[in-house]
Amino acid sequence: MNGTQSVNLLDKKMKNIKIFILEKPWWIQILSIIVATIIFIEIFGLIGTKILGPTIGWGDEVLKYWDVYKADNWEGRFVRWDAGYYLGIAQNGYRINGDERAFFPLYPLLCRFISKLTSISLLWSGFFISVLSFIASVLVFYRWVLIDYTPQVAFLSVLWICVFPMSFFFVAFYPEALFLLLSILSIYFARRGRFIIGGLAIALAGASRPQAFLLAIPFIMEFLQQRNFSTAQLLKFGTGVLIAPMGMIGYLGFISFQSGSANLFLSYMSIHASDWNRYITWPWLSLFDQLRSIFLGIDINKDWFSRVIVVQDLFYTLLGGVLAIWSISKLRLSSALFLISSMLFYMANHGPYGYAFWSMPRWVASLYPLYLGLALITSKFPVFFRWLFIAISVILLGLLSAWFVTGRWVA
Repeated sequence: MNGTQSVNLLDKKMKNIKIFILEKPWWIQILSIIVATIIFIEIFGLIGTKILGPTIGWGDEVLKYWDVYKADNWEGRFVRWDAGYYLGIAQNGYRINGDERAFFPLYPLLCRFISKLTSISLLWSGFFISVLSFIASVLVFYRWVLIDYTPQVAFLSVLWICVFPMSFFFVAFYPEALFLLLSILSIYFARRGRFIIGGLAIALAGASRPQAFLLAIPFIMEFLQQRNFSTAQLLKFGTGVLIAPMGMIGYLGFISFQSGSANLFLSYMSIHASDWNRYITWPWLSLFDQLRSIFLGIDINKDWFSRVIVVQDLFYTLLGGVLAIWSISKLRLSSALFLISSMLFYMANHGPYGYAFWSMPRWVASLYPLYLGLALITSKFPVFFRWLFIAISVILLGLLSAWFVTGRWVA
C-alpha cells in the first residue's frame, strides 16, 4: 500500500467516525463531549498530583491540609484553596464571626445531605454534585442556544464551555458548576415563558453564589421582550419575581442575625472588607490599580508568579469586557445586559491590595453568554484558525488543571 492509499484510507475512516457520531441523538453527541472533557481534566489532575507536585513541590496550602483534603486521592484532587471553606461548612456549619461566612451555603449543604443520605464521604459527594451539575449545565445550555441559533452554533457553544481554560473548576469542590447550572436553567425557563420555575432557579442560585442577584436582569428582560402581558403570564411572572430573591435574602438574613445588624447588604460586605480585604469601587479605579500592579508592581508580591497572576486576571477581564460590549448588538438583549452588568459588577468588586481583579478568571467562567459569544465569533473564522484557538484553550485547560492541583493559585 503506497502513501497516497494510506492517506485515503485514513480519511475514509475519519469520515466514517464523524458520520457515526453525528448520527447519534443530540444528547449523546453533547454527552460525549462532556465526558471527554471530564476525563481530560482528571488525567491532567492525575499528572499534577503524581508527577508535577512531587517534582516541583506542593503548595503550602496543600501540605497544611493534606490529610483533610485527601489531596493525593481522586476525590480530593481538586479540593484546593476556597474548597477548604466549603468543606469546613459542610462538616461544621458556620461559626459566629467566622470568615467562611463569605461563602454561600447551598453547595456545602447539598454535599452534607448527599453524604448522609448515601453514606459516602463529603469529598465524593462534592465531586458528584459538581460533575453532574456540569453535565446538566451543558445539556441545558445546548437546548437554550438552539432556541435562537442553529445546531452548529449550539454545538460550538458547548465546545467552548467544555474547553475553556477555567472549566476544571466545574469538576472541583466548588459551587461553580452548580451556579452555572442554575443560571442557565433560569434563563432557559424564562426564555420559554416559564417564569415560576425560572424564579425558583434564581432563588437556588442566590443560595450558592453572591452574584446571583444579577440573574434578575435577564429574567425581567425576557418577560418584557416576549410581550405577553396576559393576566396568566403576569401572575406567573409576579410569582417568579417573589420567589427569585428568597435564596439570597435567606442567607443574608442569617448573616445579619448572626452579626446583630439590621442591614443585610452591609453585614455581608463587612465580612468581605474585614476578612478578605475586598471593597466596592468604580470599575475604572479597579482597572487603574490592576494596570499599576502589572507595570509597577504596586501592592503585590515581588515575584514572577504574582506578575503572571495579575496579567492573567487582566486578560480574562478584557475578554469578558470586550465580549460584553460586542454582545450589545449581537446577542439577545437579555443575555447582553446580563453579560455587561456582570462584568461591571466584577470589575467594581476590588480584590485585596494590588490584586484588583482577584478571582476574575473563575467568575468570568460562570457567565453563560460568554460561550455563546465565543461560538458566534469563532464560527466566522476560517476553519484552521477556529480550531487553533480551541486547541490553545485545550492546552491551557490541561496545564492549569495540573498546576491547580499542586496547590498553586489559579483564580
